[in-house]
Amino acid sequence: MQIIYILITGIITIASFTGCSNKQQNDQATAATKAPKEPAAGEAEHEDAVTSTIATITTEQMKTVGITLGNFENKNLTAAIKANGALRVPNNNKANATSLYGGVIKTLRVQMGDHVSKGQVIATIENPQFIQLQEEYLTIGSRITLAEQEMQRQKELNEGNAGALKNLQNASSELNALRTRKASLYRQIQLMGINPSSVNASNLRAALAVTSPVSGTVSAEFAKIGSYVDVSSPVVEIVNNSLLHLDLQVFEKICPISK
Repeated sequence: MQIIYILITGIITIASFTGCSNKQQNDQATAATKAPKEPAAGEAEHEDAVTSTIATITTEQMKTVGITLGNFENKNLTAAIKANGALRVPNNNKANATSLYGGVIKTLRVQMGDHVSKGQVIATIENPQFIQLQEEYLTIGSRITLAEQEMQRQKELNEGNAGALKNLQNASSELNALRTRKASLYRQIQLMGINPSSVNASNLRAALAVTSPVSGTVSAEFAKIGSYVDVSSPVVEIVNNSLLHLDLQVFEKICPISK
């Protein structure tokens, strides 16, 4: 019994020492947790910078400026705006088909909305003056031949002192005038769309073709069959819509700021 008493007493003593040691360790850990941590120098500067950039708004300020809070939701953010405008094309994409000579519309081969290509025949114009120009071009060749012969004769007479100098000068002037007129007729016939080299007495043309200067769509008609058009009168208007753009007038509404 004495031995058992001694063992029990020893166990109680050891347990008392162990409990005190554990309590001391727990108290030290709790004190270390509750103690304020000293921030480093860099951390303190960062916290000050963040604090200086944060703006706070009170409830009264939010009510004054009309700020409301809501929840996230799916919404369509597009809006419709009514505006006045016009469809336009660049000036280089529209043109008038005109004739270089006046005349009566004999045929009109297009109408509103038709697509035409550059160089396509739009209409034909008829005028007796066209025949007169071709006729003069054919006859001026023989007149030049006679003028050259007269020029040569006057030159020979002048060299033999048998002719007057004035006659030689007149013959030279007449020859130059005929050559100039022939060059003018040659160019006019070319502008009419006729090859001057192919003009002869059997194929004189009384009608000329009006062609399209650009490719596009016929947007307006200014003439009809049987009407007379001159150089300044267009036959049709042609518009190329490949560069069509829309010009809108959108006005901005400025709301006054209340103080």
